[in-house]
Amino acid sequence: MILYTLGRQALVLEPGVPSGLDAAVAVADAGISEVEEYLEEAGDAVERQNLMRALHMLNFNLAADLADCWPDDEVPREQRHFERGLRAAESLLGPLFQGAVAPDVLANDHWVKGMHLLCLGRPEEAFRAWTDAAACAAEAATRAGLPATGPDSSLQFLLLSGYLGIALAARGGQEGKVGRTLLTTALGYLRQRRRRPEEAAEAGYFIGQLEKVSAKHMGSPGPV
Repeated sequence: MILYTLGRQALVLEPGVPSGLDAAVAVADAGISEVEEYLEEAGDAVERQNLMRALHMLNFNLAADLADCWPDDEVPREQRHFERGLRAAESLLGPLFQGAVAPDVLANDHWVKGMHLLCLGRPEEAFRAWTDAAACAAEAATRAGLPATGPDSSLQFLLLSGYLGIALAARGGQEGKVGRTLLTTALGYLRQRRRRPEEAAEAGYFIGQLEKVSAKHMGSPGPV
């Protein structure tokens, strides 16, 4: 696991590495295959749990690295990257992990699936994935003692509300108008939360995500 993590850091997280995404896919695929082999042979419950955690991390990191949503990341993605990212995301939501992850983690899994669906030109499916993600985020917020929805819910829920708006806006028509309103509202709430010192960095990064993705998929020339 350490080797695959270091490989990911060198190929994806360090700037200026040519063809880093394709190399990162190869590294991640090798790691996933190895962990899956160990998982088939594991008999001890603790060992199995650790391997499942490692497998989940490898698949999520791969799906997230291939997603085209990160502020200041201008590395071009191609369809093959989104297709591979979608397969990794679908693995996260497969039967192996059902009931084994917390709702906030599950929200991220649904989110990254929706991100690749949107980039593949499937906004209706992205909307469904993000609806599931938002429901998981609302549950996680409630467990943390926060409102399930609204401006004082979790930052994760506000981010996903913005993504729901983007998916609706990408569909156009009346739904597009509703989507733009939803996105504008989510961004407004996130900007309010950015004024809180303890949430400023995370809220600001989420705003950057929504601005980048909305610019790519809503025909917006810049921040909404």
